[in-house]
Formats: sequence, C-alpha cells, structure tokens
Amino acid sequence: MTKVLILGSGNIGSVAAKLLHETGDYHVTLASRNKEQLYTLSTQTTLTTKQIDVMQTDLVALFKDFQIIISALAYHLNTAMAHKALEAGVSYFDLTEDRQTTQSIMELASKAKIGQVFMPQCGLAPGAIGIIGHGLSLEFDSIESLKMRVGALPLYPSNELKYNL
Repeated sequence: MTKVLILGSGNIGSVAAKLLHETGDYHVTLASRNKEQLYTLSTQTTLTTKQIDVMQTDLVALFKDFQIIISALAYHLNTAMAHKALEAGVSYFDLTEDRQTTQSIMELASKAKIGQVFMPQCGLAPGAIGIIGHGLSLEFDSIESLKMRVGALPLYPSNELKYNL
C-alpha cells in the first residue's frame, strides 16, 4: 500500500486526506501543528494523524517513511518542503498557485532521481481545471477558444459581501 503524508490539516488538507484514505489504496497520515484539528479528525475517522511543526521537525527523516508527500501548507512553505522531499528521495505534490514557487519546484524536479515525481499546482486552478478543460477539448474536432472560470467570485455579485461562500 502506498504511504502518503499530507502536510496541513486545514480544509483542503483534511478533505484530501479523507478522500485518499477512503479509497483503501493508500495509507494516509495527516500531519499538522494544529492539535485540535488532528484530534477531531482522529475521532471521526480511522485516519492516522501526527502532530508536527514543519519548522522544528527533521523533515528528511520523517519523509523517508513515506512514498508521497502532499503539501497543503501555505505556498511560501512549499519550496522548502520540496527541497526536503528531494533530499529524502520521495515524490512531492502541492496545491500552490504561486508562479515563483512553481518555478523553484520545477527546477528542483530536474535533480530528482528516476521515479521521483515533483508536481506543483495540483489544486483546483491551476490543476484540476486544466485537466477538465483538456478532457472537454477532446470532445471536439477543433476549438477556437476555451474559457474556464474557477472560484466563487460571481460575474454580477448581489450580496453584501460581493462574494459567494
């Protein structure tokens, strides 16, 4: 069974951990510094949790226990996480949308060993929206343009916050 470590127990990290865990194909560990979130998740699921602070943990040693690292941390931490994954010899995925972070990780990827994958921008946009757009485009013989929108910002906001939650 593939061992996956997800860093960050916020909304996205928690959902990703639950979804991967529920497939039965992965042994997922969700790591976070947020003790309360981890406790809540561990009482609601059979998911493995681990309390860590990525700034004070020997990440290379930790990462070596896994085959895949998924960062659901703030984008400014992702380059450091990718460096540690490279050093540990494990594959790395993140959800960043930040172009500079993505460029740094892609440069790191050129140093990866055979079979070691580095894939930033695996979130909704970019990420899933590109895959969906590509899949839709295959249904046509030719395409003049394809415009995809992602997010909850309505074209004509009508509520007080001017935002859709």
